Amino acid sequence: MEKLAHSNIRKKTVITAFFLLMCGLAFIELITGSVKIPFFSILNVFISKLFKHAAYSSLDIVILEIRLPRLLLAISAGMALSVSGATFQGIFRNPLVSPYLLGVASGAAFGAALGFALSLPYTAVAVFAFGFGLLAVMTAYSISKIRGHASITTLLLSGIIVSAFFFALTSLIEFIVTKEKLSSIVFWIMGGFTFASWEKVAISFPIIVLCILFIYLTSWQLNVISLGDEEAKSLGINIEKMRAILILLSTLIVAVIIAFTGTIGWIGLIVPHLARMVVGADHRYLLPASLFLGASFMVGADIIARTAVEMEIPVGIITSLVGAPFFIYLLVKRGTRTAWD
Repeated sequence: MEKLAHSNIRKKTVITAFFLLMCGLAFIELITGSVKIPFFSILNVFISKLFKHAAYSSLDIVILEIRLPRLLLAISAGMALSVSGATFQGIFRNPLVSPYLLGVASGAAFGAALGFALSLPYTAVAVFAFGFGLLAVMTAYSISKIRGHASITTLLLSGIIVSAFFFALTSLIEFIVTKEKLSSIVFWIMGGFTFASWEKVAISFPIIVLCILFIYLTSWQLNVISLGDEEAKSLGINIEKMRAILILLSTLIVAVIIAFTGTIGWIGLIVPHLARMVVGADHRYLLPASLFLGASFMVGADIIARTAVEMEIPVGIITSLVGAPFFIYLLVKRGTRTAWD
């Protein structure tokens, strides 16, 4: 009992460390960029806006209208992708599963490409991306249930089929559009926070927080599901219903965020895997650890994207450049061992 209590304290300490890391990187995000802003100048801006009603200066605009919404959108993206990844990995009992498994990314990419091809405003493009992302997952889930029972294997295969279909449609659009529209499509698919705004934060952040809260409240059921179908059924859990709810919520938060940021890879695969190595497979600790570590990873990637070279690099490129070698390292170090072995 004492050993268990000590282990839980250690896990809470790790989660607290991840939270502090996120806060530290958030401050770095605010002070770095093309215009370097001293830390105390940022504090002065926040304090003056909280207790005074002074007119906006150029410094206020840079911090409050450009960098702060970008920071919050990056945190939202990291939270959404990492928690969704941890949830999917628990549902499928496989640490190599990512949030994009069931086609949400390919569906969203097609929706965005279609929106750009039709010369729609960016808001409409985001709606198209969100709608087709959800449609792709619903299609994959429906295909897997054609014979009545949606097994994990058929669900995975359905996701691969749907992803390939929407990828082909996106490629077709890229082939027929003009060069200007093609550049917009490619830039969106690369993923990033260049067009962050308070409107996007106001839409995405509440949805993501509410869905993550519900997922966390069902973490004990997710723990049972990750043990296997027989164990879950023996404890009275409606496995198919619970799996469908968790997949829907995880897909919803991913679809919401990529509608505004484009597809950003590797966060939902790498972060839960790393968090599981540190705090274990108990989702009561794994979900908050993934949340703060994912937000830290994303903010760190955005800092690199904004400061590495003079021209801003799409964040999706940074996460791929960091994520792929890191995952190779994990595979070499740990082999095929997982938290469920």
